[in-house]
Parts: sequence; C-alpha cells; structure tokens
Amino acid sequence: MRDLLRQRIIGLACGYEDANDAARLAGDPLHKLAVGRDPITGAPLASQPTLSRVHRDSVLARRVRTPRRKHSPETPRMNATVTGEGNEG
Repeated sequence: MRDLLRQRIIGLACGYEDANDAARLAGDPLHKLAVGRDPITGAPLASQPTLSRVHRDSVLARRVRTPRRKHSPETPRMNATVTGEGNEG
C-alpha cells in the first residue's frame, strides 16, 4: 500500500492528474526509483486499474466512516421556487 501511495503522489507531483498514465509509467526508471525500487531490475509499478481501485476504495471507505449530517428541525431548509414573474426583458 505504501508503494501505491508513493506512486500516486509522485504522479500527481509530476503533473499526472489521474491514473490514466500508470501503464506507461509502470516501467519508467525514474518513477521506480522515486518509489524506492531498483530502476533496472525492480518490479514494475502498479497499473491504472489497480490505482483506480485503491482510489475508489479509499473514497468509499471515507464515506462509510464519515456520518452524514442530518437536517435538524430547528434549521430551516432553503426552498427555491421558480416563477415566471420578473423575467421581462
């Protein structure tokens, strides 16, 4: 998991906003070195589907851990009503 996190952070730092380039970068010697693997003989880095699953699972886990705020009866709700008045132009 540590290597996956490192790979993702390094990708973000290098300007890769999403994991789409993971397949191309999996064998990149500089990325492997930055993650802590041998640039020549080290195992390839994670694939795009693996990074996407880790991201998705972490987002889902955060949603499960974070309780949703419920509307309290003391807090008024904002209700928007759309009318045709005032739209002359």
